[in-house]
Amino acid sequence: MDVEKLKQWLEMAQKFQGKDFWSDIFDQSMPEQPQANPESDSRSSASPQLPLYDILQTDHLWIILIDLPGVEKGDIQLTIAGNQIQISGRARCPYDNVAIIHSERLNGTFQRTIHLPEIISEEQAKAVFDQGVLEIKIPRNVPRGKNIHID
Repeated sequence: MDVEKLKQWLEMAQKFQGKDFWSDIFDQSMPEQPQANPESDSRSSASPQLPLYDILQTDHLWIILIDLPGVEKGDIQLTIAGNQIQISGRARCPYDNVAIIHSERLNGTFQRTIHLPEIISEEQAKAVFDQGVLEIKIPRNVPRGKNIHID
């Protein structure tokens, strides 16, 4: 490969990356913990999206577990349509008139969309909020065999 073309490629990568491209590729440090900014609801692209969730699957059921520690049930909105589940709400600091020095917990407003690999039936979805975990159970649309009349 021509050295000049390699330099052009590096410059283009740095232009789109916005910082040292090779440092990010070869950086072997541990990933940073989630950081919440109490002054702003926007999150850095380096931080994981919050709230965290798991998707579990059985033969006939989707189970979605969403971690919402410290969030009140009344501060959660849940919308299901098509193959998407959207969760939004607000996590509040349990103390008034305090300065937050460091925060890794969910704090402020949040919104997250969860995509499932199939269309889901929102009419049959059930949600339970217990001990800071929102559990959503949705029956799967498992295709059933259909008898075909033979003429």
